[in-house]
Amino acid sequence: MSPSLRTLSERLSSTDGSTYREGSILLSDRSAAFRLGVRAILNLYNHYNSANFVASTEATSSEQTLNIAVSQQPSLILLDSHLAGSWERTLNLLIQLQQLAPALNILLTADYLEPQVIFEGMQAGATGCITRDNVATELFTAIDTILSNKIYLSETALKDFFMLFQVQARD
Repeated sequence: MSPSLRTLSERLSSTDGSTYREGSILLSDRSAAFRLGVRAILNLYNHYNSANFVASTEATSSEQTLNIAVSQQPSLILLDSHLAGSWERTLNLLIQLQQLAPALNILLTADYLEPQVIFEGMQAGATGCITRDNVATELFTAIDTILSNKIYLSETALKDFFMLFQVQARD
């Protein structure tokens, strides 16, 4: 078991090993390979831990994401920052999701987390941001953090977010 899986496993397990975590996840991403990879990571994690995180549904468009999110109310949405073709359109989708279902937990995924994307995404209601390259090592920490009603930003994203926040506060 990888160190990141072991660390999260230790955090989720109580001293008697009875802690059980579960949740449904909507994979909202334009890449079939990425969605397949996330499913494999979730299956591996569930196999080695007392958890049941299920990628219950997939969406490849804004319309599908809105319909599924409102009708199924998943525990978490992994939302591709360019699902709608551009960040601006995906930002509008994020705003719509928050208006229609404000309790949704949304983890933004991106090839590269630009500070402006992090800042605007968090303002619009995202509960976390993660780069696609780090999904294998950070996904479970992100899920655990978000489902514990906290915000998740990787260390790099956190630094970028606060640098932009400071610049915006000065202006």
